[in-house]
Amino acid sequence: DVLRLMLLTAEKYGLNVIGDLVLPNVHLDKRFGADPQKPWVTISRKGERGAHDARRPYYNAVHPGVQTWAAEVFQELAGRYRDYPSFKGLRIRLMLHWSFEGWQCFHSLDWGYEDYTVALFTKDTGIQIPVATDDPKRFQKRYEFLVRNHYEDWVAWRCRKVYEYHSRLA
Repeated sequence: DVLRLMLLTAEKYGLNVIGDLVLPNVHLDKRFGADPQKPWVTISRKGERGAHDARRPYYNAVHPGVQTWAAEVFQELAGRYRDYPSFKGLRIRLMLHWSFEGWQCFHSLDWGYEDYTVALFTKDTGIQIPVATDDPKRFQKRYEFLVRNHYEDWVAWRCRKVYEYHSRLA
């Protein structure tokens, strides 16, 4: 257990440890199975699924399965190491180009136009997005509609959802 060794070494020298949590994306695909729709994966306005597209997708930070998975990891680590005086918590890596898997937050305003997130936004705000759910260009059309007509609502909702998620993790 490398972290346990780090904590003991830190304790010996009067140091503290805050773990930098980087969760590899392969675990979620294994957990959720082979659903071809992959609602736990976020989609960009261009219809992309992440870095190197399908080989390394970005996860959807507002999807309940993603949030539950992250919370379970946090709880397991906090429970396992809480008795070490040098353990001071966990930190979420938000760096967007190095080891960013998407479970932490939205990559940018260009991301978050998949069916699940847009339906949740409509449910929470009552704002209807006049784009057919089977339109192959729906991601770009959703982006254009939201940014042109409901920019403040869209950004505030996204920020609120990520804040609520991170508050639960804390």
